[in-house]
Amino acid sequence: MSAVEARPVARSINVFIFAMLFLCYVVNLIDRSIISFVAIPMKKELNLSDGQFGILTGPVFSITYGLFAFVFAYYADRGNRARILVAVLILWSVATAACSLVNSFLQLFLGRLLVGVGEAGGTPTAMALVTDCAPKERLSSAYAIFILATPCGVLLAAVSGSYIAEHFGWRMAFLVCGLVGLPLAALIGLKLRDPRAELRNGRAENDAPSLGMMLKSIGDALRVMSSRQAMLLILFSYSVSFFLGTGVLNWAPIFFSRYHAFSPREASLYSGVAFCIGVIPGILLGGLVTDRLAKSNIMWMLYVPAVSIILSMPPLVIAYCAESKEVALLALAASAFLSQMSLGPMVGSFNALVPSEIRTIANSSLLLGAAIVSGGLDNVLVGALSDQLKGTFGTSSLRVGLLGVTLVSGVLSAIGFLLATRRYKEDLRQVGW
Repeated sequence: MSAVEARPVARSINVFIFAMLFLCYVVNLIDRSIISFVAIPMKKELNLSDGQFGILTGPVFSITYGLFAFVFAYYADRGNRARILVAVLILWSVATAACSLVNSFLQLFLGRLLVGVGEAGGTPTAMALVTDCAPKERLSSAYAIFILATPCGVLLAAVSGSYIAEHFGWRMAFLVCGLVGLPLAALIGLKLRDPRAELRNGRAENDAPSLGMMLKSIGDALRVMSSRQAMLLILFSYSVSFFLGTGVLNWAPIFFSRYHAFSPREASLYSGVAFCIGVIPGILLGGLVTDRLAKSNIMWMLYVPAVSIILSMPPLVIAYCAESKEVALLALAASAFLSQMSLGPMVGSFNALVPSEIRTIANSSLLLGAAIVSGGLDNVLVGALSDQLKGTFGTSSLRVGLLGVTLVSGVLSAIGFLLATRRYKEDLRQVGW
């Protein structure tokens, strides 16, 4: 199947497909982030350290992405993406609900592993379907709107998770958030269709590839990606910058509880709401501004992320250092607004370089990089610094760890985007943009 055959030429966004993909991503973020908003009572009952919490929100996800993302991506690029999306949605929903039954760090570790397995297949498959149903001249805006599922999911997790945890316990929060995905899986199974199905005439769905064929296909896709310097630099920058969103959010409830004397519910609710107040307009504005500027100069798809990430650093420092809880929350919202302006153009600029036949594998690489670097290494590093620096900085050790990791992440990400500008136009010409 050729690249031309594989990608239907979308003249307008298929709203129904887009809406179901959006809802799927909302559920994805609810189940991924609920652990952060029940962290305080959960850590207390299970006797978890900051380091162990960093592992649960970091490497657990990275390991499963590393093992399963490319496998799911291979089958999604060859088979029916809608059916795959249903299967993995059921898997991560049930796994999230199962976390309500754990009684130890190891059991919770295993539960989060299974959540990661499902999401390893969910996000890249959904992102590939977004690209299939959106016209290329609106790609940044389409991804910006799609990524609005992130703050929507986070806000729902913050509000519902903190409320349920306070009134019914943190276990019930896991159970409710997990079960929410099952009705959506049924709806997607009944209504969503892969837009490539008519072009394939059923051929790809009937393939039964061997392990060797799968490894060869993944290897071919990685070789295409490695031949495009701009794509690799965007991958690096996205991977490093991801901590400015999910990493900051993972630690926010613990941070505000520890340094600003919030109750567990207040810490989860206020930090989640502040983050989303910044993220929602930031994502929308970033996508709209980038599409407008890119009409005259395509390089704005890289300039916008670089500038927005650098501008987000000062308010983030204020958020971590301010003595006033009100100032800290406002600064968190301002930093989230600026840093998340980068999301739409980041994902759009990357996908613009990817041939359709390897799009899911490529998006798996994008998300795998973010999971390993920002979700894995950075989260573990924050937790380890917090535990190890207590002797030197006392209760401020978590603040020091967060400041160091976020500042380094932001600077490296901006540098990567600026370096990518050197080859971006040339790499775009290779895919006929």
